[in-house]
Amino acid sequence: MKFIFIALVASFSLFAQDFTFDKESGQAVPKHIAQVKIAKGKVFKLTNGKQKEIKVGDRLYKSDTLITNSSSIAQILIVDDTIMTLGANSELNFAEFKFVDKTKRQAVYSFIRGQIRGLIKNKAQEGDIVIQTKFATMGIRGTELFVNHQTINNLEVSEFALISGKVVVNDDKKAPHELSKNDRIIIVQDSLSKESAHEKNTLSEEELKSLNQENSLMNMFTPTTLEKSSSLYALFNKAVAVNPEAGENKGTSTDPEKKDWKNNLRKLNEKLKNYQKN
Repeated sequence: MKFIFIALVASFSLFAQDFTFDKESGQAVPKHIAQVKIAKGKVFKLTNGKQKEIKVGDRLYKSDTLITNSSSIAQILIVDDTIMTLGANSELNFAEFKFVDKTKRQAVYSFIRGQIRGLIKNKAQEGDIVIQTKFATMGIRGTELFVNHQTINNLEVSEFALISGKVVVNDDKKAPHELSKNDRIIIVQDSLSKESAHEKNTLSEEELKSLNQENSLMNMFTPTTLEKSSSLYALFNKAVAVNPEAGENKGTSTDPEKKDWKNNLRKLNEKLKNYQKN
């Protein structure tokens, strides 16, 4: 009898570590938001201002920030079965998360920088799942999505794209932009003047072929490809006139080989496939 009592106490102790009781639903729900499934290279978790390296199996909680270093890859499984893959030099903060079950949850993911791919397997109610960058938000119901965010001099550049499902992206003026399958929108804001512009287009066949590969990431936008007819051209041209370095990403090498983003993306995807096989 004493052994049974000790076993019960131990079981309740383990339960208390991993779960909490939700009075509203009357169910036990996990305390953590996500668990690391792939961590290659240097992957970190920032909690209460303290950063530590993490590995496969480690858990992430509300207010944590997941950080990948250069040449790093991280993939997490969220408790609602959503899968998110972060590319190199990326940061994702778990700003808000309330979980009842896999179809009833509310989440706000604050995407600070880098590249992310998300697969939301279980549909959510409108407004229940949101990914936000510094000035734009994507409301998600159920879809396979891509989000990139980078700073090019004083220009904040957010990209959103889909290969399945539908979402609504709100820009810095709170104007909604509905995206359907194969749509992409690029939104740029000058952090100094607050001027902004956006451009919506369709992913090319070459891009779709790449993105349809498992866990591949969307190429980062490069202003050097802009045509004068682009709605983004004037904003970038003005920034370059003020500061010639605005045409290049912060920290971008002048080495032409390192500017070959297609080659870099291919190598990154090959690495991820090799990591998953091992």
